Amino acid sequence: MSSGRSAAAAQLGYRFALAAGLVLGCAAGFVPAQSPAVPPAPPVDQPDDTPPLPAQDSKRFNDLKWRGKGGSFRIDPDKSAIFKRVDPKTGQKLWTIEDDRPLASEKQNNDEAMAWNEVVVHADGFAAADLEKNAAVDLTPDDLNQPLRRHFRLELIRFDGTLTKLRRVAATPTLKERGGPAVLYEGWLVPVDESPVNPVRIVFTALPDGVPAPPAPAAGDPAGEWLEVNAWVTFAGYFFKRATDPDGSHKAPVLVGKSVTPLPGPPAEAADPKLPTRYRVFRLVRDDAPISRDPLQWEEGAAWNRTLLHARKFDAARLIEAAKKDTGAVTFADLFQTGRQDYQFHLVQIKGRLIRVKRMESSKRLAEAGVPYCYEAWVVPHDEPSGNPVCVVLTELPEGVEPAPLMNRTVTVAGYFFKLFHYESAEPRKDDPTRHEWKKAPLLIGHGVVLAPEGTDGPAVWASWFIPVIVGGVIFLALTAFLLSRWYRAGDRRAREEFEAARVTNPFTE
Repeated sequence: MSSGRSAAAAQLGYRFALAAGLVLGCAAGFVPAQSPAVPPAPPVDQPDDTPPLPAQDSKRFNDLKWRGKGGSFRIDPDKSAIFKRVDPKTGQKLWTIEDDRPLASEKQNNDEAMAWNEVVVHADGFAAADLEKNAAVDLTPDDLNQPLRRHFRLELIRFDGTLTKLRRVAATPTLKERGGPAVLYEGWLVPVDESPVNPVRIVFTALPDGVPAPPAPAAGDPAGEWLEVNAWVTFAGYFFKRATDPDGSHKAPVLVGKSVTPLPGPPAEAADPKLPTRYRVFRLVRDDAPISRDPLQWEEGAAWNRTLLHARKFDAARLIEAAKKDTGAVTFADLFQTGRQDYQFHLVQIKGRLIRVKRMESSKRLAEAGVPYCYEAWVVPHDEPSGNPVCVVLTELPEGVEPAPLMNRTVTVAGYFFKLFHYESAEPRKDDPTRHEWKKAPLLIGHGVVLAPEGTDGPAVWASWFIPVIVGGVIFLALTAFLLSRWYRAGDRRAREEFEAARVTNPFTE
């Protein structure tokens, strides 16, 4: 019996322990609601450093998975305290190089001056051809001007373009002590398909054959006079910073390399109608969407500028011939439905009726490049039975065509298919007539249109003979009716006269 009571007592103890454990477990389950997982509010006397909105460019940059090339020629900024220093308060590594200021002297910013010397000596140690082979070729000057540029600092980047001017600069004493050259060359380079007012500033250590030597600095002067060059060259260098003039009037990316390589003429991509699309900015054009006005989506605007400046170099006939070779016969459906990505940024040809042209003011960048106006042309393709139009942005109009809200001319046009874009039409919405329907249309960028000859311009020919025939027919019928009326009236009058003459007087009336 005692053993039975002991077992019962033990079982009762187990039950009590289990119940107690459940109660404690439930109590513990409520603890996270008041746990310190949520950061405590900062004391009143300490300001909160949380920004109202998080930064977006880092995520967008990571989504692109951009990786510099460089290889063994690359400069790793994290392996040297010359380029980055540790903030004692936050423990973060901060750049010693400061953007949007002139290149610093040792007195102004010794860390940046030492970083500059390091980059110059590093670039001087390689052949220009090796730097060109290992440099990234998918960046534009805009990539180095936007806030995203910090991701490209000290990356090896290549540009092909026009060297517009050049000068000789005396090296600082510290640079010469570090084993650097005694003379530097500073130039301005306008990359292919860029505006002349959007150049990059290049610095190199050796002057190659084929490039005229700029004047040497006068005694005591840090630099010589500028020499106008205007020659096609290739250049690869390390992006150092976006620097300003001493007065802060102009900002431009600064790249440091070994030398420029003269070219016998324009690079292949500059003379070929095919649009160079290797650049990063083209990967961020948003298809099936309105034209972006968001400053955070600046890449679409940069891609737009490059496409338009490329298109204006070739006349309309040249683009049409190139489109035949590039894409052949392309229908409206090809540019509207799924699969249109196969044609994006390619030259396509459209034949149809030009129904509207509107003049638009260009952006500041395009105006500075010599394109003050663009023309928004709407063309209904011949192979589009529903009458849906294609929008083509042109840099000029042919003789005989002026902007007008309504026209009917048969044309052929070729342009680069930029995207399927959304636009607000003139059609009122059924649910709200005060607002307009949003529609979609393929958007092309070209140079101009080629008008069909007057003899084969279908709608114009139809209008030229149909209206005169109709008017002539109406006049003929009216004249015929008038003559018949006169003829019948004359006949009636002669009949009455003959009847009166033949009538005999009644004798019974006298």
